[in-house]
Parts: sequence; C-alpha cells; structure tokens
Amino acid sequence: MKLFHQTSSAKKFVVPSVAVMMTLASTMFMAPVFAVGLFLDPDQGDLQTNADGSLTAAYQARGFSDPPGAEVFLTSNVEVEFKCTNPNAEGKDQPRTRDATIELKGESDNFDMGSNDGEVSIGPPSAEDLCHTSKLNAEVESITYTDIVLHAIPNDPNAEEVTHEFEDVGPINP
Repeated sequence: MKLFHQTSSAKKFVVPSVAVMMTLASTMFMAPVFAVGLFLDPDQGDLQTNADGSLTAAYQARGFSDPPGAEVFLTSNVEVEFKCTNPNAEGKDQPRTRDATIELKGESDNFDMGSNDGEVSIGPPSAEDLCHTSKLNAEVESITYTDIVLHAIPNDPNAEEVTHEFEDVGPINP
C-alpha cells in the first residue's frame, strides 16, 4: 500500500516561484511614484567646518523622476559669543562680549530631476542676525552649532520630508 503520491519536485517549486515573482513585480508598480532617499557622501566627511565658521554638508538625494526634484537645506540652533562694534567709533571703549542663541536656516539647493549630488551650507550668523543692523560689525569669538538637521523636501506635496540629524559642532573660533 502506497501512502504518498510522488510528483515531480520541479513542478511543485516552479509554479509557486512564478506566482511569487508575479506578485512581487505587481507590487513594485504600486509603490509611491516619488520617494527621496537621503544619503550623505562619506568621502567628503559628511559635515565639515569652514574657516569662516560656517558648516557644509555633502549629500546624495535619490528618487524617481516623476514628480521631480526636492529642496535640500540645513537648519541649526547657533550659540554665539560675539561683540558688536561700530566701524566709525575706533579708539572708543570696546563693547563687552555677548552670548546669543539664534535659529538659522541655510541656503537651499533646489533640483528639478529626481536625483542630485550637492552641498549645502549654513552660517556663520551675519552682523544683522547678531547686532540687529548691518551698520555694525559682528566680531564673532566662538560658534557652537546644535540641533543640526539636513532636510530634503520633495516637490510632491504627498511625499514626506526626509531628514538627517548631525552631532553638535563647536565651539569654532573663526
């Protein structure tokens, strides 16, 4: 008496494999049309400090081309020790050093196609940011960047923003 019916193992596994492949292929086409993946370029050190006290982040944004593009920028809180001096008042008593914490948004890098390699920078704070006028000079003694975030905002209002947070940087003495 036979308890098992032998069938070809090739038939058993070929049919399920084709079905699985067809299911996976159909779900790939149902994925969102635009997705931004944010990758930082490790060859450029991710985040570098510059001689003027600013920060620059290298990035790679990858996505599909329809709808296209994204806006990429840095934001940070900046703790600054500085003096506001009047360039027309040389020889007079120098002002005392002050501390301030301000929020900065760096310049945006906008791209129209779905992928881009680039760099974005932030800082240093301007005399207008610190002294509340462009008529005074800001003599920055040290800068510390905290809560540094790289943002990639897709041009598609239905796609979600992608962010990357960095460790604090500083104090920097420009």
